Amino acid sequence: MAEFLKVDGVSKSFYGNPVLHDVSFTLDPGEVLAIVGENGAGKSTLMKILAGVYQPDAGSILMDGQRCHFSNTRDARNAGVGIIYQEFSLIPQLSVAENIYLGQEPNRLGWVNWNAMYKGASEVMSRMGLAMDPRKACQELTVGEQQMVEIARAASASARIMIMDEPTAALNDKETRALFELIRRMKSQGMGILYISHRLDEIFQIADRIMVIRDGRMIITRPAVELSRDEIISYMVGREISDMYPRENHSTDKVLLRVEHLTVPGLLEDISFALHAGEVLGIAGLMGCGKKELADTLFGRHAYRGTVYVADEPVKLSNPVAAIEGGIGLVPEDRKAEGLVTGLSTRENVSLPNMDRVIQLGLVSRRAENDLANSVVDLLRVRVLDQEAPVRYLSGGNQQKLVLGKWVKRGSPILVLSEPTRGIDVGARTEIYRLLNDLTASGKGVLLISSDLPEVLGMSDRVLVMRDGRVVTELQAGEAGQEKVMQYAIGGNEKCLLSSRFCASTGSYWFCFWRS
Repeated sequence: MAEFLKVDGVSKSFYGNPVLHDVSFTLDPGEVLAIVGENGAGKSTLMKILAGVYQPDAGSILMDGQRCHFSNTRDARNAGVGIIYQEFSLIPQLSVAENIYLGQEPNRLGWVNWNAMYKGASEVMSRMGLAMDPRKACQELTVGEQQMVEIARAASASARIMIMDEPTAALNDKETRALFELIRRMKSQGMGILYISHRLDEIFQIADRIMVIRDGRMIITRPAVELSRDEIISYMVGREISDMYPRENHSTDKVLLRVEHLTVPGLLEDISFALHAGEVLGIAGLMGCGKKELADTLFGRHAYRGTVYVADEPVKLSNPVAAIEGGIGLVPEDRKAEGLVTGLSTRENVSLPNMDRVIQLGLVSRRAENDLANSVVDLLRVRVLDQEAPVRYLSGGNQQKLVLGKWVKRGSPILVLSEPTRGIDVGARTEIYRLLNDLTASGKGVLLISSDLPEVLGMSDRVLVMRDGRVVTELQAGEAGQEKVMQYAIGGNEKCLLSSRFCASTGSYWFCFWRS
């Protein structure tokens, strides 16, 4: 019998730099094949070849024994290949039905057949077990519902193969369970699924087989039941990761940043704290507790009441320029929207907050820019194919490293890191944690804002817990256990019951909470 999908010896290079080397694998009907690897290993490039975004330099793709050549995404879609990207591509103002049929609207005599569109969208969602109003605007949906619309759009063209690239990155636990139930339904209908994720815990729940890619090469493909987390991590990084959180305490009595009675109406209320030289101060709390708003305020994005001192001098953080001049750097939560100019090169992005270092005699020095960019690439082991290529061609993890690296080179004494390891693989996380140790050893202060509770506890000297825009308690590292932090985050006077499962690939936990 001809194989459902066979990828044979696929290779791909960009700007003369090889990204994929002779990758081969098969996919069966009703199977979930998980593809794991470090950032920049070539996973997304491989998926984009299957989706018709890129064409391979060598190798072949066969479906049902027939060789396929996808010149564009339309060819792949017509062949039955759908893809869900990590970043949503919906148009928020359009309805569910309009997004599902975007570019392939049913028409009658040149006019959109709205009745056929709404009926077709309802049938697609019904087939997938989804209950959703096809006339509802996508901007009114939850994140989980938007992810389901993305899947419905990819499946609307009778997809036989579904590619999912980090589909749970923005989903909560309930939405993730709903997605897994949908995947099981798709499997039962004979659809083959290629599933990319850094979260090994969820991969063991949903995958039939696991393929590991490292440096553009297929390392192993084996049934999921035959692999352990430690084995997968070892295959991914080519070495064992022994100490996930190698925190070294360098905290001193010197105060770099002092915040007194910081208030942003409707967002933050009467927040006071101090950040010391050599200290990592963690900020923990549930989604919507005010963590992001605190980061944005310290970077001059919100008008506020209260006083902020940098090195005992009062500063007015009226805008980002004032924050940068005051010695504050920000690694934002959304790297693509706020941390990088994706159409610019690595060299240009690194230079943006460091113009005083690359301007010579009133002109930007290309040599100084290259030297600065090279130092960031070397420091954080950023996998860059070409420093002149737009950074949108880099993997998400390597983009994140660039955002962090450009502020490190700025030399800001105060670094506000908001979700600094989101979408980062286990090897890159360890490198970033070790960099934080180096930064604090040199006397810098780090405000670590993260939804990853083990990360906050493992890397912080002190932890502030936020709820409803307020700091509700301060805990020393030694006394800040997970259950204790979450009890304050949910409500200090309520009993908090907690269960969790550890995800070895990211060092993170999945939590369930009950109040009583």
